[in-house]
Formats: sequence, C-alpha cells, structure tokens
Amino acid sequence: MERGLSQRALGEMFGVCNQTVSFWESGSREPDLDHLLKIAKFFNVPVDYLLDEKA
Repeated sequence: MERGLSQRALGEMFGVCNQTVSFWESGSREPDLDHLLKIAKFFNVPVDYLLDEKA
C-alpha cells in the first residue's frame, strides 16, 4: 500500500502470483531468502526490519 501497488503488481515485480503476496502479507507463508532480499531492496529497508516485523 505504501507504494500504491496492488498485490498483483508487486507479485509481477518479484515473479510470484498475487496469492503468494497475500500469503506473505497475512503471515501464513514467508518469502524465501531470495525474495526476502529483493523485498528489502525494493522497500529500502534492512532484512532485519522485515524479519522483526514477522516476530
């Protein structure tokens, strides 16, 4: 939401379907390391920030 992107648009950027993004957002699944690094880079945050939000 922060960047004004839909789950579909974000999924396309990371090569996953919008349902995968939905799972990540809800916490029912976690991104693998490769996607975690891409997400951190895209949002310009350290990976630690993303991991802390999951806890």
